[in-house]
Amino acid sequence: MKAFAGSALVAIVLSCAPAQAQEGTVTVHLEPHARLSGTTCHPTHVYFSGKIKTDGPAFVTYRWLRSDGSHKDGVLQEPATNGRTVSTAWDQTSTTSGWVQLIVLSPKHVETPKTYFWVHCGTN
Repeated sequence: MKAFAGSALVAIVLSCAPAQAQEGTVTVHLEPHARLSGTTCHPTHVYFSGKIKTDGPAFVTYRWLRSDGSHKDGVLQEPATNGRTVSTAWDQTSTTSGWVQLIVLSPKHVETPKTYFWVHCGTN
């Protein structure tokens, strides 16, 4: 996907591998495509979303893990029997590549495969 804004060119490429894992009563899914906003790299916002589903009432803790080593934790305190959407954003100000992974920490540890992305900021 390419997006144009003024004289800057921003391109983002994402993996398209299935990103779903299941264990016991917890299912977690990471969308293989991100949403792009602000295409000038001042900054470019890269949004990721996933879904967490439980078979019944559960207190769920989860983590967004990024390739730069940082993470952001979250909690679902209500039943997610129909699935709850969770999301995160990662602002980019220069050409870069990386990945994001969604991990359920409790009640059971479940990980999605990584979703890879690439943002190119330039004039071509």
